[in-house]
Amino acid sequence: LRNQGLDVDENDASLYWSKPGKGLTNMTINSYLSAAGYATTELSPVTSHIYTDNNEQLTLYNAPVAGSYFDPTDIAPTGKYVRLPLVFRVIDVSKINSETESQYVANQGVWITDMETSASSGNGHTSAYIHEAIRVHVDENGSNRFIIKPADKEELPSNVLVPTTPKITNVGGLLKLSKGSECYDQEKYNNGSTTIYREHLYGFTEAEVAAFGDYIDDSNFDVEDRTEETENPVNINNSSFFDLIDHPFDSFIAKHGVGQCFKSYTGIQLPQQKYYGFGQIKGDNSKTEDGSLLGTGKRIATTGNAEAHYLARVTLTIWIEGWDHSVIDEEIDHSFNLGIQFEINSVR
Repeated sequence: LRNQGLDVDENDASLYWSKPGKGLTNMTINSYLSAAGYATTELSPVTSHIYTDNNEQLTLYNAPVAGSYFDPTDIAPTGKYVRLPLVFRVIDVSKINSETESQYVANQGVWITDMETSASSGNGHTSAYIHEAIRVHVDENGSNRFIIKPADKEELPSNVLVPTTPKITNVGGLLKLSKGSECYDQEKYNNGSTTIYREHLYGFTEAEVAAFGDYIDDSNFDVEDRTEETENPVNINNSSFFDLIDHPFDSFIAKHGVGQCFKSYTGIQLPQQKYYGFGQIKGDNSKTEDGSLLGTGKRIATTGNAEAHYLARVTLTIWIEGWDHSVIDEEIDHSFNLGIQFEINSVR
């Protein structure tokens, strides 16, 4: 990293600083990621599985394969995602030459004020949506932890300064992963001497599915016994990409086959990933009286005191969330960009 024009920290030789006011270049970031074993030019879909914003540690898991149950030991290798440990400090320009006071400032927040995501067209398609699946996890020293969806720009209501209600991506349900079929994947279920086929629930462990018991005749579950396939595909996952004419089938949209089929997810608590849209967490000075303070949104880090050398430490983990409805075959090989702008309040 010395060759990338960075300066070594005066107290910690493992820290490298860009020049004040300058960002990190793609070359610098890729040099670190390559050396640390993380993805540099390609991301593969993985999943956080169940995640809340209650300071929960993040673990990423491999995507399911056809007919599989969720396996909590099937952890995604680092080469499928990006993890960046970042350090910030705030300089009081009026004290740079002071011999009695530190030029660095304690208890200053760091916000994200811009997150730009875009995907290129390609693979024979004019539109690309894979950037919708990008997720960014914030981890400030194991305490301030939450997930951001950069493509979600919906802002907080004008009278709300800090987000309190995260949004949700279901990370479980019916999928069509088997090749050569237009029906949601099924599993065999032995009901006494009779073998019954029923739709397979992904995102659940085998023990969790077994705990549902004989849900075929259970009024708590919204199922039906079908003797033939549905005529049209069924959008049980409420994908916004459903189009009966131009896009009738993908991993989340398929027909119901013969056997026990879910009419809805009534009676089942699907596993969920909770996240904040970028519009909810972005630092915003438009709601303060004089427009000078980034007091709204959700700060990602806060600078420490003198004992902590005035540092704010935060780790960003970036991945493609496989349960986002934009992760379908048509999006394979699309390139995308993610740009992040950090800001602090001016100190003078």
